[in-house]
Amino acid sequence: PYFDIPFQHISDKILKSMKRYSDSQKIKDFIKNLKAQLPECFLRTNLIIWFPWETDEDFDMLKNFVKENEFDNISIFQFHDEKFADSFNILPKVDEKTINQRFVEIKKIVDDKIKISKKRLEWKEILWYIENIYQNRKWETKLVVRPEICAPEMDFTHNIDLEQILDTFGKDEIDIWDKIIYQS
Repeated sequence: PYFDIPFQHISDKILKSMKRYSDSQKIKDFIKNLKAQLPECFLRTNLIIWFPWETDEDFDMLKNFVKENEFDNISIFQFHDEKFADSFNILPKVDEKTINQRFVEIKKIVDDKIKISKKRLEWKEILWYIENIYQNRKWETKLVVRPEICAPEMDFTHNIDLEQILDTFGKDEIDIWDKIIYQS
């Protein structure tokens, strides 16, 4: 099972400003229940950072939320003013220096989470899709493969040597979108 749920933020103040229909406790309870019922599910979310009024405390809540939950992929989006959106008139805006610092901080946490998600797949025999076939500078044939549970163009992929799967694939030719069983 694959879930792509745009939680956006975890601060109740920010969620209310975004006119979200949930609060932090409901979000945390939802994730806890989802993982209890489907422990092997793939959970992807989107976060918006530096929404107007986002304080250091709000941002710390967001960082802790990411650290404390088992996400498999997270997209980070920067708040952008839209002229006709209600948020356009919300002041004060977060300054550029703070935006850059926060992005670097949250990006490191998100990258660490994605590494953990990839690591959970190691040594498991799972179904992969071949997304691309190419030759590197040494003329070695490489495959870009994506776990079946991951969405194309959104989630992570792996680069592997053709030789790693050729003996077990059972075909003379392989092509993009072929399915392979591969143990990373």
